[in-house]
Amino acid sequence: MAKKSYQYSDNTPIQVSEPAVPYYRQEDLKKLLREFYIQQIEKEADQFWVEGKISDALLNEHLRTPYK
Repeated sequence: MAKKSYQYSDNTPIQVSEPAVPYYRQEDLKKLLREFYIQQIEKEADQFWVEGKISDALLNEHLRTPYK
């Protein structure tokens, strides 16, 4: 199988000022994921509040299972 040769009209190298994929540190990624999940939980909690599945009475109620 012969190798394909590619011919370009312009032989100048491409100058990239920023990487195509941004570099994130592990701490930055953790913070980004944490903020995303917090937003998702807040949306669900607000939806439960609007639907009446949670209320002030439920939030103040003791929900732990008693020990025997």
